[in-house]
Amino acid sequence: MRTTTFKSILLAGALTLGAATLSACVTPVPFKLPLATGARDAITSTEVVAPIKQSEIYVYVTPVSTGGQGGLIGALVAAGIDAASTEAAQKAVQPARDSVVDYDFDARLKADLQTSLSGVSFLKVDGVRVTKDAFQPGLDKAVTGSKASAVLITVADYQFSTDASSLSVTLSADLFANSAALAPFKPAATANAKIVAYGGNSIYRNTFSYQHILPAPTTNRDANIRMWAADNGKAIRDALDAGSAAVAGKLATDIQRAPPPVAPAK
Repeated sequence: MRTTTFKSILLAGALTLGAATLSACVTPVPFKLPLATGARDAITSTEVVAPIKQSEIYVYVTPVSTGGQGGLIGALVAAGIDAASTEAAQKAVQPARDSVVDYDFDARLKADLQTSLSGVSFLKVDGVRVTKDAFQPGLDKAVTGSKASAVLITVADYQFSTDASSLSVTLSADLFANSAALAPFKPAATANAKIVAYGGNSIYRNTFSYQHILPAPTTNRDANIRMWAADNGKAIRDALDAGSAAVAGKLATDIQRAPPPVAPAK
């Protein structure tokens, strides 16, 4: 078992280095990309796909940083510490999970996205679909298999902070062209012909977040978890409801913003 784990870590390290080398050869994908004004008129329908890979809330574990020191041995030590921290966090969060076992975040977000985005007239939203498949092949298929002229992929995540003093909801949105009319608006510099639902192919993208802090958090994670779990997890339910509505609303507002004016050529 130890030998297998060691090989897995080495393989992960090799893949990470390989990915870093490849990423250095391509144009960086912008964190935020406004939707071109002309693209709005070309949209005839939009399917919203909401991948939510998780089924339960979790505790974010801050990765150990070696500061580039220690080489492979340092990386292995850090990986071991991260694994132990993750296991401890999984155990600590269980009371919170048990208190909201009947809570359906997927349905909550689906309803909020439908309500918020239906108010954006030019999107012409043709339904919201939640999926547990957040892997690249599934995301690619969500675009190519859609009959809508545009596909808005909104990847959601919700978590406790490392000490469980706060709860956050994050939504990353990418709008992909899926019609000939929208093709001219696809970015050329960051395009990737092999990966359909690649961020560099989107005609609009941004990330939105919401954070709710406990009224009187302590420095003890277990104590904070108990406060979240109290009263059948009411604090968790309220925070997730508010977070879902907030990120969906922010997306609807942001996608309607006009892009900044283009600077005249010198």
